[in-house]
Amino acid sequence: MAEALKLDPNCDRAHYQLGVIARVENDVARAERHFREAVRANPKHLEANQELRLIEMRKKNPPPPTKKGGLFG
Repeated sequence: MAEALKLDPNCDRAHYQLGVIARVENDVARAERHFREAVRANPKHLEANQELRLIEMRKKNPPPPTKKGGLFG
């Protein structure tokens, strides 16, 4: 993916895939940056737009903290 971006910094597919990888690694800031670049390069990129909407929703409504305790916590 990095090589694809070197050849074409506006490659929406590469930015989207790097955003997915960052999301899986829990690097939300990096994921958001790549999804935004994908949408900038291709405003009709459906999946990148969906990912950005999910990120915005999570920012507005963060998940409740998990309870510690019980059998395994």
